[in-house]
Order: sequence, then C-alpha cells, then structure tokens
Amino acid sequence: MRVSANAIAVNDSGEVLLILRDDLRMWSVPGGMLDPNEPPTAAVVREVREETGLEVKPLRLLGLQYWPLNQTATLEFNYICQVQAGEMRPSPESPQVGFFAPTALPRPMLSARRKLINTALSPAASPTWQAHRLAWGTQLGWWWLLHIVYPFKNLRRKWQGNPYIPPPSWQVEVCFILRDEDGRILWLKPNKSEPWQLPSYAGSGSEAPWETALQVIGRMLGLQLELQELHCPSIHQTGNSLTLTFTAQAIGQNKRIGDGIGSQVDYFRPGQEPKQARAEHLDYVASGNVLLRQG
Repeated sequence: MRVSANAIAVNDSGEVLLILRDDLRMWSVPGGMLDPNEPPTAAVVREVREETGLEVKPLRLLGLQYWPLNQTATLEFNYICQVQAGEMRPSPESPQVGFFAPTALPRPMLSARRKLINTALSPAASPTWQAHRLAWGTQLGWWWLLHIVYPFKNLRRKWQGNPYIPPPSWQVEVCFILRDEDGRILWLKPNKSEPWQLPSYAGSGSEAPWETALQVIGRMLGLQLELQELHCPSIHQTGNSLTLTFTAQAIGQNKRIGDGIGSQVDYFRPGQEPKQARAEHLDYVASGNVLLRQG
C-alpha cells in the first residue's frame, strides 16, 4: 500500500490553493506520496513547496481516504493547512497554480476533491474516514494512467537523466481500543512468549485497512464491531510502517469473547495494564489524542 498526504491550504481571503495536475490534466489540491519513513505532516509541507513554491503549516488532520487501485492502492492523509510564506510558482508536476474562491472552483476536478474542499471549509461538518468505490469509468482512466501515461513519462525522465524512483510501499497496522461498560479496555495475550497487546491487524487486501481489520478482529473475538474515533496516527521510525488506532464498540456478540482463538483475553483499566504489555500499545491508550470522529 502506498501512503500520500494532501493539503487543503487557505489564504487570508479564504481562497483555496489548487494545482492543475500534469498527469490528469485536472485541478486538485497539492500533495503527493510519502518518502521512506516520512511522516505525513512532513510530506505535505514538502509536496506543497515542490508543487507551488509556498510554505504551509499543517493545522489538523481533516480525514483519511482510501483509493483501491490494485497494486497501487493508496491511503491518503488530508490536512487543513495555513499558508505562511513563499512565492507562488508552477512546477513540472503542476503547470498552473492559483488560489480560488470556494464558490468558483475550476474545472475539471474530481467530485471527491470538491467534496473534500467543501468539508474542510464547513465548520459544522464532522470529518470522517472514507473508502472510495471506483466507478468503471474512473477505473478505466486510472488504467490508462498507470499503463500508458506514467510509463511514457517515466521513460522520458530516464532519457533526461532523471529516472523515476517509485514511492515506497507501507505496512499499515490497525489497533482497536474496546471498552466495556466500566471503561476497562480489552487486551489479549496471543501466547506465553508474547506480550499483552490491543486487538490489532496488519495486512493487505482490496479494502481499506480499517475495513479488513473490522472483519478479521471481529471474527477473532466473536464480536460485531463499529468504529467510533481515530486516535493520532503513529509513524514508526523504520520499515515504512504506521499504525491507525481506533476506538471501537461492540454492537453484537456471537460467542464468548476470545473463545477458541488460543489467546488469553481480559479487560484492564487504563493505567493498570499488565506489566508485560507492548509499550507502543500502552502509548496509544495513554495518548487520548482523538483526531477524527465518525459522522
């Protein structure tokens, strides 16, 4: 899976920073793929600088979007940003750059991008995580880009002595914080040699990582789970990996929790977890940094 970061950057007049993408020939918000082990906040600052010449400051995470493009499936971080400095200029990836009033956005532009901008500028809107389902026409367009346009552009770059370096693949882990009626959190111990840990899943598939985790973890625990909140994403220092930690709730129970999974399962109050627990999972529980709330 690839990971990208986009900026919804607004100037003092309330106008939105947009670029005309060289590949799609459509208007969009600036952004791009993360470099190896690069936090998405750093990536969004770098991409805006490269594509527009402007310096921005990420203010908050607006939402996550998942694009199911087979081998190039992408998890997208979208940040609301503030323009701070710089001189606006185009780039090879963005031949046109400009600020536009939200009521006069240029065309052509993907409807998903228009919706993203409207959500960012609406104080009453509740940000969410979203998995896109691509229509056949969109899939055909992406096939044309991946198999015709991009190979030609990459070959041209190679001839110019600037060969294309593909973005890295990322491993995305999803952890769930499940509380009972007394506020205790569910932990499990897979076997005697492993530490206690939150219910988690790291794997790839054709769905958004949180959708796959809901199915796998729910089946493992014998629960029907529903996501509630997303805590601060954690970027690991090595291995191009990140963790998304969700608060979830059980909306149905098919059997006793953990029955037949070969794991020790128990509830613990925050701050009273067992000594042998994964340190990073303890941090996820203690952080309490909720960024997104499902609307």
